[in-house]
Amino acid sequence: MTARHSSFAVRLAVSTLCLYRQRDASIPRLIRENPSIKNWEIMDDGYHRLDSKLVRELKALSAGGIQFSVHAPFSSINLSESDPSLRATFIGILEESICRAAEIGAVVEVMHAAVPTIFSYSYPDDARRIAASSVATLVQKGKDLGIEVVVENGVGQYDLFNTVEKISGVLEGHDEVPTCLDIGHASITGDIPNFIRHQPRIHHVHIHDNMGQHDQHLPAGKGSINWREVCRLLRENDYRGMLVAENHSIEDALHGLSHIRRILDGL
Repeated sequence: MTARHSSFAVRLAVSTLCLYRQRDASIPRLIRENPSIKNWEIMDDGYHRLDSKLVRELKALSAGGIQFSVHAPFSSINLSESDPSLRATFIGILEESICRAAEIGAVVEVMHAAVPTIFSYSYPDDARRIAASSVATLVQKGKDLGIEVVVENGVGQYDLFNTVEKISGVLEGHDEVPTCLDIGHASITGDIPNFIRHQPRIHHVHIHDNMGQHDQHLPAGKGSINWREVCRLLRENDYRGMLVAENHSIEDALHGLSHIRRILDGL
């Protein structure tokens, strides 16, 4: 599903976050039941990891014209971990996810750079340096396999990636690292226009709504975010990637995409 307005072309997509709380649900069945959606972000976490069986099923769907991105595992993963052996384990888990993503022909892999800890609170400069080095390693792994690895802006007071200034600081000297702009997170931690204009190298976008205080993952149009302004600014910044609806149900995701499509059609 591609939305076009003159030179502004984006691909509307759905995240399988909508199945995250359903441990026995089938991602391939969800995709087959929604044939109008041609772009999907696979949440490689929890009870829906990209194991060999799921990879085989998604490869078959990819051969039929479905395009994928992958959200890397994030539960307990911390790329700013101070212990080298633990950090190597986390990097190994994410490298395996990148390899699985390559098998299904994914074009993008999204990851969280860090988890706030007492270490990152006490030694923020060290935590940022460690996170940047870890991310650079994974970005190179993605390049080797033909996948663009992007780092998502976070949410929460002590997150290392929750503001434009922090993101720019962490990625200083790492111009090869692209980012994912999560609009819902940006609405909580700062000024969305500032994120769109100044967050470095935005190559992927997550869309969900909230009321400005909590990470609710509401469908676009059901919270306080000005989506017309968001779409206008993305167009002005020549954004051409996916707009991925990240919601807790497929109904919410489809509702949000319909809202975004109407806005894009009116630009």
